[in-house]
Amino acid sequence: MSEQEAGLVPGPDVKAQSVAVQSAIEQILEEMYFCEADYLGPALMDTACLGAVLAFSGDLSGEFKVAVSENLATRMATDFLALPYECLPEQIEAIVREFGNIACGASMSAWKPHASFHYSVPGPLSRRAAGVAFAHCFSVSGLGADLAVEISVE
Repeated sequence: MSEQEAGLVPGPDVKAQSVAVQSAIEQILEEMYFCEADYLGPALMDTACLGAVLAFSGDLSGEFKVAVSENLATRMATDFLALPYECLPEQIEAIVREFGNIACGASMSAWKPHASFHYSVPGPLSRRAAGVAFAHCFSVSGLGADLAVEISVE
């Protein structure tokens, strides 16, 4: 078994997925949430998070998960809704689910531009404690991973 087959060296599709996710997430954050992010690659989310999960089917089937630190989720919701006050928890959760919806479509389209997909309605990802690993992590705060994406294919 080669190192690539054993999962020790990322294959071309894993690299393509990383490039697609990085590009899609950075563009969404800049254009919709008025912030920039540094791509960290695989990392641990070391803070409590809100998240969303979507199932996708079509040429590939699987799940798309996104986790956002509570601080970043609050900032994203306040900036997106252009409110002069802090958002309600329900508003924050809805913005995280909508971010997951947009991020899923953009990431999958960038990764597999000629594929056809159907997406579920985003549902909440259970609140996560510190120490959860994700394949694609971003830092908006500059203090480590505060946004993460995981794509699992069946």
